[in-house]
Amino acid sequence: MKFELRMRDLRGILAKLEDNDVLVKGFLVEGDDSVHWMLAADSDKKVVLPKDEFVLTPMDNLSYLLYPMIREKFGTWQYVVFQGAEMIGAFKGRKKGKDLYVYDIVGGKEVKRIMAEGIRLLNMTIREGQIGGTQEWELQEFYEKTHPGEV
Repeated sequence: MKFELRMRDLRGILAKLEDNDVLVKGFLVEGDDSVHWMLAADSDKKVVLPKDEFVLTPMDNLSYLLYPMIREKFGTWQYVVFQGAEMIGAFKGRKKGKDLYVYDIVGGKEVKRIMAEGIRLLNMTIREGQIGGTQEWELQEFYEKTHPGEV
């Protein structure tokens, strides 16, 4: 019963905001059949998607927010290559001094080009292959396989 009251109250608030021209309602997301609301002041603005290319490192706070999407697309937490707002590739890497050892690259030439430029901006050198010994990602991967659904 409480849920119905809350939904009714919410619908009432949204309707008032629409009546006062604060919000607009509609099918605002391309390819989505859900109804969405947005600020009326923003409804005439053209959405410009980002065009920058960059490498998102696992140490960046943004990667924590995007983790569910990264895991869905690439299966595990790793460096992700973006072209605009799209995740176009990924790779695993391990930093040692000024070197970044990269392996398991997902994507083609464009991913490698963006990866190389991004790593160079960090004043690091790319090395292919793994550093000797057991890698942290191997331990994480082992744990995920032996404890499904807990990570």
